[in-house]
Order: sequence, then C-alpha cells, then structure tokens
Amino acid sequence: VKTNIGHLEGCSGLVGLAKACHALREGVVPRSLHFKTPNTAVDWSSITIVTKNEDLGGGAVGVSSFGFGGALGHVVVTGRKVTRREEVVNSEALVVPLEAHSSASLRATCKRIKVWSQKENVDDVAKCLVKRSSLNKRRYRTAAVVPAKGGRAALAAALETVAINEHEGDVALAFVFTGQGAAYAGAVTSLLGDEAFRA
Repeated sequence: VKTNIGHLEGCSGLVGLAKACHALREGVVPRSLHFKTPNTAVDWSSITIVTKNEDLGGGAVGVSSFGFGGALGHVVVTGRKVTRREEVVNSEALVVPLEAHSSASLRATCKRIKVWSQKENVDDVAKCLVKRSSLNKRRYRTAAVVPAKGGRAALAAALETVAINEHEGDVALAFVFTGQGAAYAGAVTSLLGDEAFRA
C-alpha cells in the first residue's frame, strides 16, 4: 500500500483491506509503484515484488498489519457474491463538484468518475464528491449538474460537457449554513417576541 499511496500510519491496515477488496473485485493484483533498484542488503530469492499488474486468479487475499505500537493483525478476504444493484434515481437536482491540480488531470478525473459512477447511485456519487471537495482546495475546479430524475445517464452526459475553471487563491465565503434555525423561511420568527432572544 505504501508504494501506491504513501505513509498512512494509523489507517494503513484499513487501506490495505480496501486494496485487498479492490483486488478481489477486479481480479487484478496492482503493481507496486517506484520499485526500480532493489536494496542489496535484502535477500530477494524468496520475495516477489509485483512490478506490473497481475491476474489474481480468484481465491483469497491476506492482509497483514504490523502496528507501530506493537499491535498485529491478519485478515483473510475471500471472493464476494455479486448482486445486481437496481438504480435509485435522484429525486432532486444535484451539483457534483470536481477538482484537480491541472486541466488535463481534471478531464481525466471526469472520465474516471464517469466509468465508476455507472455502477453507483447518483446521490451517493454526489455525496462522496462533495465530501472530497470540502477536504481539498485544488486550483482547477468545475461542477456537473444532474437534473432531477436524471440518474446515471444524466451524470455521464454532464461529465462530458463540464467547463473547467482555473481559480487563483482562496475563494471568499459566500454562504453559511448553520443548521440552527435556518431550516426554512421564518423558522425562528416566534422567538423574536422573546426579549432575551432579540438581545
């Protein structure tokens, strides 16, 4: 996992498990990145480093986690039963935020999301990308708009036609949604009659 993502410390076991599940689902063992010059102090005769994607061939995958504090764990993951998911069409219009470090990277991201989203519900895709967007501030940003009841087909079409905008620096705050009294127009009107509340 480290060569694919980097140092993960407390969540390395979790990400290792996610990688194992992904390998089982796709039937492919992903290669270890950046492995060019083997360390001469290591006996490589009994160790195989995957330098290119390999066919998994089914079966099971083991995940070992050796914690920094001494906690050890091992999990064996076997194949999953494939069940067909019925699409749940979005009832409301959705804004799906997208961002990357370059224009080319953003276009590639749109293509990847288009493929991935065809197996997921559009509501779930939007929620996932909204959360991801709130964690990062990348320079190139855009959004795909999915009309109500548009579903996967509408998202795929929107991802094909997004306009990419370049942003300089931080964007000023436009709205604050407090979640306290702003649920609907006039939600706290009755409280305005209370002197303590008005103060």
